[in-house]
Amino acid sequence: MILLHYHCDSCNATLYRWVKDGATAARRVKCLCKKFAGRVFGSRTTPAGIWPLHSDAFGCHPKQIPELRNWTEEQGCPTEYTPDGRAILRDRAHRKALGRAMGYYDKQGGYGDP
Repeated sequence: MILLHYHCDSCNATLYRWVKDGATAARRVKCLCKKFAGRVFGSRTTPAGIWPLHSDAFGCHPKQIPELRNWTEEQGCPTEYTPDGRAILRDRAHRKALGRAMGYYDKQGGYGDP
């Protein structure tokens, strides 16, 4: 699934649509004001509303949370965890710092991502 970003010039609304295939995505969608919103292209199409992000990949077993919390503080990127062990990433910078500390590489990341 791909998240696409649209902007309506008439009412200044921002719309997001999930699509299965980016090649078949519409270049324009109907806005709430009944006019068309055009698709926004570029690297900054991720909505700010996804943060904080709960990550399974950066997580651990619930019994290991205190140990991993201490380790991330020692690495310079203190991280909180949900009761089921998922890491709570505050923003892109925090995600990048934690990825570097754990030795992860994000193949789907954009500019500045680990």
